[in-house]
Formats: sequence, C-alpha cells, structure tokens
Amino acid sequence: MRARFLLGVSLVLVLLVGGGLVAAYVSASETDGLIADGVRAGDVDLSGLSAAEATAVLTRKLEAPRRRNLTVNGPDGASWTLSGRQVKARANVRAIVAEAMDRSQEGSFLTRASRNVTGGELDLELRPRLRFSHQAVGEVVEKAEKAVDRPAQDASVKPGGETLERIPGRDGRGMKSKELRKALVRAIRNPRASSEIEVKTYKIEPKVTTADLPARYPSFVAVDRESFKLRLYKNLRLAETYTIAVGKAGYETGSGMYAVQSKQVDPVWNVPDSEWAGDLAGKTIPPGPKNPLKARFIGFNGAEGFHGTGELDSLGTAASHGCIRMDIPDVKRLFGQVEVGTPVYVD
Repeated sequence: MRARFLLGVSLVLVLLVGGGLVAAYVSASETDGLIADGVRAGDVDLSGLSAAEATAVLTRKLEAPRRRNLTVNGPDGASWTLSGRQVKARANVRAIVAEAMDRSQEGSFLTRASRNVTGGELDLELRPRLRFSHQAVGEVVEKAEKAVDRPAQDASVKPGGETLERIPGRDGRGMKSKELRKALVRAIRNPRASSEIEVKTYKIEPKVTTADLPARYPSFVAVDRESFKLRLYKNLRLAETYTIAVGKAGYETGSGMYAVQSKQVDPVWNVPDSEWAGDLAGKTIPPGPKNPLKARFIGFNGAEGFHGTGELDSLGTAASHGCIRMDIPDVKRLFGQVEVGTPVYVD
C-alpha cells in the first residue's frame, strides 16, 4: 500500500515538473528572434523588435537625421552648403542589431523564460558609432577659407613727380578654420544642432601703419622729368628741390621705381661703347677737367645716375644721354643725404 502511494506522488511531481518545463519552453519560444526588453542603442529603445524592425528604426533615427544639408554662412553674404549626400553619414546599424540579437538569445530557454515571466530586463546599452566623410567637411572648410581669408595690406607710399602720397594700411581677415570644422562635425553628429553655421573670423593687422612710414623712408628722391626738377624728401617731407637736366630724345632717362645702387666721389667715367661717344667710346676717363661726371656720381639704374656737370646752361633741359645732371654744389649736397638703397622714382 505504501509503495503505491509513493508511486502516485512521484507521478504527480513528474507531471508538475514536466508541465512547468513545457510552459517555460513555450514562453521562451515566443521571444525567439526578438530583442530582449531593456536593450537600447543610444536613446533608441529596441525592446521586443525583430532584426528587420530594429534595422529600420535605427536607420530612421540614427542615419536619416544626419543626412541633412548644412549651410555655412560667411561674411559679406557668402554661404556654402555641405549636403547630406556629400556627408555620407552611416551608423553601425548592422553591428548593433547583431549584438542585440546575440545578447538577447544568450542563456538557456529557462533563463529567457524566467526573464519573460518576471518582467526582467537585459539592461543592455549599445553604443552607436557614426561614420561620415571628413574629406567633404574639409573641402567645405577650404572653400570658405579661400573666400574669407584676406591678407592685411601694409601702408605704403605712392610716388609722383610732384608729391608722395601716403596710402593707409588695411586690416586683413582670417577665418577660424578649426572652429568651423568642429562646428560642422558637431552638427553632423547631433541632429538637434542648428543646420546654419556661422563663420567666425579674426582681424589681421598690417605690419606697417601710416604712422610707421616716415621712419621707413628717411630719404626719398623723386624726379619730375617734365619740369626738370629733383625733389628730395626727408621722412616723407619735402626738404630740397633742385633743377636738373635729363636725357634728350633717343636717350631718355628711364622712368620707373629704382633705388640708389652706388655712390662715388670724383668718379671715373667708363665711357659707353656707343656711337654718340665718338673717339671716347669704350675708354676710361679719370677724374679731371675732361671728365663730364663732376664731383659726385649717385648710380640708380645701371649706368644711369645723378652727377655734377660743368654745362650749367643744360640744366632745365633734356640734354644728357640718360643720366641726370646737377649743379656741382647740389649733387654734393644730395650725395650727403642719401644712402645706398634710398628709393628713387623717375616720373
């Protein structure tokens, strides 16, 4: 009798346990192919989704918002667009879904069934990773930089035969390229950020200001061939005016911007090998009465230069073969007030 009782109890227990296992298996089977509750990718909840559903949701929420157009607004009304097509934003959607499915199906059916029955969650947060074209970002930054950057302009002097005009300097402008690049990357990564990005700039000051000019030009020589005048400026202020002779027709004194190249006291004259020199062509004439280069020679354009002359009646005319003639006291005075490198402008 007792044996039959124990057998009955055993059969009941077997039936109870077997039924529970069957129920657990059925419960676990219901979530096969689905992501467990409590699985997230960033701020996207993947709980209870199939692989296809999770892929669609992640694509919509992670990639699509980052494929928008971004506009870079620069100064002077200029703007540049970084299109979503250029950005090519891609998230690691496949990797996230694969890991979510693998982790959701880990463990035995009893483990999954227990989680389903008790309402437990996996408590798994997967990290989305975004890839995009850094080259496209760099290209837009470079375009903006080329348009925005403007070098500073130093103050300068614009010479004329009668005046020296002071040209003020101008501030330059530089673009904060690193800040723009960072702002674009932030806007791509964060779809809540504004799609309008303002270029930030900084001022570039000229190295030479108008106030610096006088010290940069302790001496400046300007020749007005038309009026036969030579004007000497000291620190850009007119200091002396001399009457001169310039090159005659066919031997005109060359116009343009030059500088003092050499200075000689009682110069030797190396006669050009030219037809106009006659018997003296190619010869070297030492200082003395036969040398037309009197007292001083200040070279500024190869063989051309300022020199004293004994032909005082030629002053105020076009009479030389290219050089500029001066009265001997005048050329001596000029000689003492200019240095090699002094600007010489011939108008």
